[in-house]
Amino acid sequence: TSAFMKLQDRKLVTLAEVDPFTEQFNAQISPFAVTQAEAEADSGAASLKKAGYYVRIARQRGTARPRLPGQVLSAIVVDDEPMLAKFIQSYLTLEGFRVRLASNRAEIVTEFRKPPVPDLILLDVMLPDADGFDILLRLRQHPALKDVPVIMLTGKATREAVLKGLAGGADGYVTKPFEVDALMHVVRTVLGLPAEPAGSGFALL
Repeated sequence: TSAFMKLQDRKLVTLAEVDPFTEQFNAQISPFAVTQAEAEADSGAASLKKAGYYVRIARQRGTARPRLPGQVLSAIVVDDEPMLAKFIQSYLTLEGFRVRLASNRAEIVTEFRKPPVPDLILLDVMLPDADGFDILLRLRQHPALKDVPVIMLTGKATREAVLKGLAGGADGYVTKPFEVDALMHVVRTVLGLPAEPAGSGFALL
């Protein structure tokens, strides 16, 4: 309109530029995905431990991505709890991963754009300026990241939250608090890795 043009000429308003990375993430959850995820969500809800955490849910994402001999696996840990993020980073590093960390929307966008494309994303749900479920849906619509395995790592332990994560395309769901061996088992299951990788200093129980 002419009024808008006048305001724009006076630099009182400006057109907002939508980040192309964000623009690609208008995802829809298919009814089939919801139906399939409901069974897994019910199974996960039924396995609530007396200690207060869910037994992990994990499913392998098709065939593992081919890697060259000696090629290092990469992972991005998205969590706004610095101590927990560092803890997970330490264990993944022991497992042979090169790990990058992100704790807010700006860092997430930055890390997701950096090469190489990660082999794994550990994604918290509750972040200071973003929703993990929304990020998951956006990832599943992104050309370069849609096939990257994602494990939801979160304190949201309700059936609805588990269902939402699985229906949105998560390959694993681990609730906090968790045991590190349970988390590493999920990582290996999702990536199709052997139970004890070569060079590992310990075995999972």
